[in-house]
Amino acid sequence: MTFEDVLSVAVVRRPTVSPDGRSIAYLVTERSLDDNRSQTDLWIVSTGEASNPVRLSHDPARESAPPWSPDGNSLAFLSRRSDKTQVWLVDHESRRLRQVTHSETDVSSFVWSPDGGRMSYVAPDELPTGDDVRIVLDPPLEKWGPTWRGAMHHLWLLDVESGESRRLTEGRDYSVSNPDWSPDGRRLAFVTRPTAQPYSNYPNDYLTDIWTLDLETGERLQITENPGPDRDPVWSPDGAQIAYLARDASPRVIGLLYLHVVSPGGGRPRIIAPDFQGSILNFEWSPEGREILLAAGVGLDEHLYSVDVASGEVIAVWNEKGTGGDFTLSRRGEIAIVRGNSSRPCSSIADPRYLRAATLRPENCGSLNRETTPPRAEGSN
Repeated sequence: MTFEDVLSVAVVRRPTVSPDGRSIAYLVTERSLDDNRSQTDLWIVSTGEASNPVRLSHDPARESAPPWSPDGNSLAFLSRRSDKTQVWLVDHESRRLRQVTHSETDVSSFVWSPDGGRMSYVAPDELPTGDDVRIVLDPPLEKWGPTWRGAMHHLWLLDVESGESRRLTEGRDYSVSNPDWSPDGRRLAFVTRPTAQPYSNYPNDYLTDIWTLDLETGERLQITENPGPDRDPVWSPDGAQIAYLARDASPRVIGLLYLHVVSPGGGRPRIIAPDFQGSILNFEWSPEGREILLAAGVGLDEHLYSVDVASGEVIAVWNEKGTGGDFTLSRRGEIAIVRGNSSRPCSSIADPRYLRAATLRPENCGSLNRETTPPRAEGSN
């Protein structure tokens, strides 16, 4: 296999099962050595037999994050089709595009409300100028430097129909990421860190805490106080618990993150499966809330596991050799996962114990890229 062969393989990622389980949306990235660029577009495929993938977007602007609306009628994604990265919607049937956010800065992430009428999104403030551009850490971490430059990210609430937004958080002493809605749509959980730097930049990955915000009263509550990192909060289906990743250690200690659960009202967290030694990549609650499905790196491979929330028992759902940390679980229980190994650079499987087998076809990623009519932006002819 040559370098050119590697570049010719399209990369499939971020599969998302529709609420009714009949379709899977996903991203395909193609790279051009001649043009020295890559392009990421949104595709969709039916989970029925003999279905062909359909391209929903075809634009030089890179697409990302394609979650379905709760009613399954549209998909949302991030794209820099305008002067800033914004949230766009594409209608499942008509393929018509609509820009729904008009943020003054680039939107970095977003999440649908349970009823589909609202979104919460994260965007940075305008970068300050002069002496205020450096944020002082208290206490300073001398090993990585006492100050960081950058704009703080904050939380916004969007009405999808009207396009109106209002700010939910503000301040120069913390930055926000990873919002997640409570099932009743009344609260948001999110992560704070004291600098503008993203995850994976020291020391920010180690100074994170989880908070909740009541959207009606505006009350904020810190629910974790661990000296190590607390990140990626996800509400349970019944709203009684929040699962998250954490490591109970000094900020300077490097090690595995473990799956925890805590009450939305705070209190003592509980570690689930403390003996599990995989490097957890991402996770989702099962629809009934008794299990958590997680992808984890073990050695050189990435496997899929089911963890019983009550007992902590870990069961391997998919443990063939290869990579496979990119998966999604629908609210009906269907699962789609992108797998890759030396013979199949990327393919998709679903475990039958999660109700049905949903497969991206064909399995060769390159042949997923069939030309279809690109979507039209509103107002175009």
